[in-house]
Amino acid sequence: MENSRKSSRICNVESIFQFRTNHTGLNSHLNRLNSTHPPHCRHCNYVNETLHYTLLECPGPQVTEPKSLHSG
Repeated sequence: MENSRKSSRICNVESIFQFRTNHTGLNSHLNRLNSTHPPHCRHCNYVNETLHYTLLECPGPQVTEPKSLHSG
């Protein structure tokens, strides 16, 4: 159980680092690595698919809250 918590914590730290440095699988970052890759948003074709835009501004598919495990 201890190894599971440790690996989960490492994954969280890695994800936070990727988000803070904008090294994600989003198109704006992929375009910086390969200029032939278009930087446009894959959901709405906005000019730059950044983490900020995707999470806070994109009118494309929205993330919804997970269903409750309790039926009420």
